[in-house]
Amino acid sequence: MSLELWYHPLDIASQMAALALFECGADFVAHSIEDACVENARLTFLERWPTGQLPVLMDHNWDELIFGSSVIAEYLHVYGGSGSQLLPTDPEEGREVRRWTRLAAAGVAWPMSILCQEKLNLPVWVQIGPSECERALRQRDLNLPILEDRILGRTWLVEETFTIADCQLGPALLCCEARQELQDYPYLRDYLDRCWERPAFQKMLRLVGDRFLRYSDYPLEDVAPLVLAPPLLQRLREAKVISPRKKPGRPGEPER
Repeated sequence: MSLELWYHPLDIASQMAALALFECGADFVAHSIEDACVENARLTFLERWPTGQLPVLMDHNWDELIFGSSVIAEYLHVYGGSGSQLLPTDPEEGREVRRWTRLAAAGVAWPMSILCQEKLNLPVWVQIGPSECERALRQRDLNLPILEDRILGRTWLVEETFTIADCQLGPALLCCEARQELQDYPYLRDYLDRCWERPAFQKMLRLVGDRFLRYSDYPLEDVAPLVLAPPLLQRLREAKVISPRKKPGRPGEPER
């Protein structure tokens, strides 16, 4: 396999890169950085990329190492020969896509990554303190209304075509929805519904799999757990992203 993606299942940037790969129809192998069964491969990865910063795409055909979610998406489009429309060929349209990709990344994806790292103990590359979390909250609360206004009357973030900007925004909004923070943004919730309908989006979620339950099952000590809203849990099960939980039987009876 010429393409290898190194990712963390609950890292929004990693989810964005995986979504772009699926949208482009790329044939790739995915390695979770926390998967103990690939320890030797992980050591090889760190030798090649000592920072360990994720996501990283390795293209063995061209001996290329591409890091950064939006850069990976552009690489797939420009060098991978993808027929997708993730990045328009028109320079002006391409600039518009990059502009909204940047806003989605800095305004929603980055704040939600900070907040999830705080709650879920994901790998972090800088120390996160109260001031950083407060800044993340301010950024999110400032930019969600901007994106709510932007999406009004549009199917996707840049007119009618699913682009790199949507690869960035969709996973970030899913994280907001998991934390039940989109109640005041009906147009963004409708937009997220449209993301759910895309096969690539569901493939990306299946890559994350049951790890998604960490939003409710993997709190740090002395930190209140996050609870997935029942509709979201049901939707994840229907999409076969997470498995139905077994109900314990009475003493002496098998689980059902």
